[in-house]
Amino acid sequence: MKLRTITLSLLALLSAALPVRAEDPAAYPTHKIKMLLPYAAGGGGDVIGRLLADKMGKTLGQSVYIENHTGAAGTLGTQMVATSPNDGYTITVGA
Repeated sequence: MKLRTITLSLLALLSAALPVRAEDPAAYPTHKIKMLLPYAAGGGGDVIGRLLADKMGKTLGQSVYIENHTGAAGTLGTQMVATSPNDGYTITVGA
């Protein structure tokens, strides 16, 4: 039993030391970024989001487009971002 525990612990340590393949951070972003705003179009939060999207687009050299999804005091739009792929291409602005 003790030998098995030691062997499993050693295998866990060795597997943790293996190199992890990561994407080149210098290549980000490679396509358009979606900014999902949980605010109504034309409101204060929408204006802030559009100003940020414009500045981000110029800084990153990639288009940042806006989608407004209102409802449930911002919960619906925020939930859409939370369930989107974790790749950095869907972002939001929250209060």
